[in-house]
Amino acid sequence: GNSVSDPCGELYQGPHVASEPEVQAITAYIQSIGPIYGAIDFHSYYQEVMYPPAWTTDDSDSIHSMTLEYVAQWVAAAASQVGVTYTAQRMSSVYTASGTFTDWIFENGHKSTGEEAHSERQKPHCVIPITIELRPKYNKDSKDTKDTYSGFMLPRSEILPACQEMVPAVVKFSQLVLEEGAKCNKL
Repeated sequence: GNSVSDPCGELYQGPHVASEPEVQAITAYIQSIGPIYGAIDFHSYYQEVMYPPAWTTDDSDSIHSMTLEYVAQWVAAAASQVGVTYTAQRMSSVYTASGTFTDWIFENGHKSTGEEAHSERQKPHCVIPITIELRPKYNKDSKDTKDTYSGFMLPRSEILPACQEMVPAVVKFSQLVLEEGAKCNKL
């Protein structure tokens, strides 16, 4: 992916895998409660609902990719009900990055502590992770100062509207994870 070694870069990869205490805590927690059937990673900014993978543009698992795209499209539609448009895309079509939470949970969410790694043939891959990039949409070409916001910190004025958009999105995501997870577990 396009991760960078510059600590000031937007896609800084850290000094080594799981180097940050927050990442270590989340990883340990998820492994202790596993398996995980769905996860949402919230970020700002771009008004996108993205599905894995982020690290490659290879489409080797087209059936699961179609499920992930289906879920992302429904979640984007649910988030768009409040008035701001969200679009659904594969993460790697927006940017490639190594070490994203969404990729990690996609590959590891079906495991629990002490469980050996499973190959795709041994166990269906039932994890449905997405990343939601919250409002406002970055528009570097806009002449309107209201549209030229750039950065990862959501302005105070955008917090409540973003939450209002996410309620129907999270409800729809939960419904879809239950439906798609039930289908997958019957395989």
